Amino acid sequence: ERNNSSMKDYVAVASPLSVSHIMAVSMSNKGPILKIGRMPHGPTLTYRISRYALGKHIREKQKKVIDPTKSFQNPPLVVLNNFDEGNQRHLKICALTFQAMFPAINVQRVKLNQCKRVLLLHYDLEQDLIEMRHYTIQTKPKGVSKKLKPLLKFKIPNLRKATDISELVLGEIASGYATSDSEFEDDNVVTIQDPRSRNKNTSQNIIRLSEIG
Repeated sequence: ERNNSSMKDYVAVASPLSVSHIMAVSMSNKGPILKIGRMPHGPTLTYRISRYALGKHIREKQKKVIDPTKSFQNPPLVVLNNFDEGNQRHLKICALTFQAMFPAINVQRVKLNQCKRVLLLHYDLEQDLIEMRHYTIQTKPKGVSKKLKPLLKFKIPNLRKATDISELVLGEIASGYATSDSEFEDDNVVTIQDPRSRNKNTSQNIIRLSEIG
């Protein structure tokens, strides 16, 4: 990337690099502007940014800061709301653009451990605004105690020096394997089922969303 690079330069290399969309933020006399362009022939959508929060601003407000780095290894779930309001053509183009920015997900075949992020987009008809929220997804098996979570979350450590399984569960030899008592608090959690599992009674998981900006 050069300081004097133009949009034509990015369009020229988009196809060889398998880049489908380019997002560009700039400043105008009316405030910050976001442009989303589909490569190489468009369309290009232009939005005026009304309000925004950076990731660092969100982390400052969170009681427990989540590192979202690994969640970017998988594409997000895209959830659109209210974009069919009034059957307006420009809203359909907006919805199709947001959907095309990420790989399609087969709901019947997707694995629960591949769902690491969710992108929520809500259209407010009265204010003519699109609200965008970005969350990371955390999961844990339903009904599993905090003491047993290390067994499910991490590789089992060396047990040669153990004389009883309680030493592992209680954390006497599993240094670094204990979890915080505040992890996965009861509020703001939803119980879901993995549709791939044959045993519907044991496949329930609890999910929690943490905003990452």
